[in-house]
Amino acid sequence: MKEENLLAFAKEAAKNIKTEHDLSRLTKMLSKS
Repeated sequence: MKEENLLAFAKEAAKNIKTEHDLSRLTKMLSKS
């Protein structure tokens, strides 16, 4: 894999991880109420 591709892939992964994290937090908040 080229370095540029690797960087783009890492950025996408980071975005997905953040989204997953936010989703799980949101789910916890909703399940409490």
